[in-house]
Amino acid sequence: MGTLVLMPATLSAFPEDLTSSGYSTNVHHINPDTSNKQDNVFANSLENNMLDTITGNVDNGYVLTKIVNV
Repeated sequence: MGTLVLMPATLSAFPEDLTSSGYSTNVHHINPDTSNKQDNVFANSLENNMLDTITGNVDNGYVLTKIVNV
């Protein structure tokens, strides 16, 4: 028999102000198409899917941290 390997997956939400700043750069000339509250994934669980920490900036990139209890 083979070995069962579980691969946990998660989705994380960016704060709206960070999303807006990313979309306003030279790379993206469009508006975000769906806010977190309108998103089918996050609409009922936004608080639990928000990233735990975010450091960095739009010019140099971000480091994202999310603790996932398994």
